[in-house]
Amino acid sequence: MYDVNNLIASTSGWEVVNAVAINDNGQIVGTGWLNGVRFVNHALRLDPANVSVTILTNLLSDPTLALTTGQVSSLTDKLNNVLASLQQGLNKQATNQLNGLVNSVQASMKNGNMSGQAGATLIAAANAIVAVL
Repeated sequence: MYDVNNLIASTSGWEVVNAVAINDNGQIVGTGWLNGVRFVNHALRLDPANVSVTILTNLLSDPTLALTTGQVSSLTDKLNNVLASLQQGLNKQATNQLNGLVNSVQASMKNGNMSGQAGATLIAAANAIVAVL
């Protein structure tokens, strides 16, 4: 038996109470408590870091982000490198690569090449992955 709470960042506030299912992608569905509120169960889905990277890569094509083809290509390359690091068990390297992606997004926002909303979305997703590594 394995405690899936070991897969969650200790700072997240979540505690899985009941893991119900796991799919071929390693996504776990169940219920849990947030910030110690034990009287209210919340439905949750846990995505392993590699699945989260794939989801973030797919998000780059979302037209609401209004990213250029060059931005999508550059960020996809960075995320492919993160995924390769994760597959080799190099979590520290993957963390550094995600931080590099965040720095790149911040520079694009500062230069006016990316909207604040798009940048904030990408940064939040990257930081969520870093939090579980």
